[in-house]
Amino acid sequence: MLCPAPTPANVCRLAGDPPPLRSSCWFATVTRIYTRLALFAICFLLTTLGVGLYSGRALNRIAEMRHQLSQPGDSASTLEDRAELRRQLDAIPIDQTKQSASVHRLFGLAAAVIVMLVNSVAITYFVGTSRWCREVVDTYRLETSLVMRSARLKWRTFPLAVVGMLTIVVVAALGAYSDPMTGRPGTWDSLDWHLTGAMTGIAVIAGIFYIQWINIAANNVVISEIMEQVRRIRAERGLEV
Repeated sequence: MLCPAPTPANVCRLAGDPPPLRSSCWFATVTRIYTRLALFAICFLLTTLGVGLYSGRALNRIAEMRHQLSQPGDSASTLEDRAELRRQLDAIPIDQTKQSASVHRLFGLAAAVIVMLVNSVAITYFVGTSRWCREVVDTYRLETSLVMRSARLKWRTFPLAVVGMLTIVVVAALGAYSDPMTGRPGTWDSLDWHLTGAMTGIAVIAGIFYIQWINIAANNVVISEIMEQVRRIRAERGLEV
């Protein structure tokens, strides 16, 4: 069962006898959700890479063969080579290869959405917790350094989230550029670019997720310190904690 999210009503006032501050389990829950989403996103990206490796080489080989067959040639040796190319092309299960390529495109689209979602969760978390820290610190007159620590972590995370989103967009663009199903000649030459971009992009995104996770964990430490001081103040005033 998820703990209710902190709201302004949960922030006690120094006058009167307001309700106690809620537990920090909501923040811990968000951290667990982020961790699981990030791990799922990395696994999904690796799966998409595997499907692409399976289908990409075959599709580009088909495109290359068709391009060679479209070139003019009248000599006996050329005709013999063209006949051999046709036999090799007929032996390839084209429909099955096209189906796996379609699966790769769908996986790539889904992977892009998931990466966007994970980065959006990180941004949303810091937007919410930064405001929460500021309100609680102002209400209880705590040290402003706590707010500054949370703000620094937030501004360290935001650029990383943007870079992660742009990275997956670049990888998807390279995939569209090297797609042999577009009928554009020479797509097999750009396959290595897409493969290199995909592997580099996965490494970059994984690194960004790791740094974001570290920043979220550090921000939870700040929140724990704030809540500990709030409990102490409430205990000193004889209020419920």
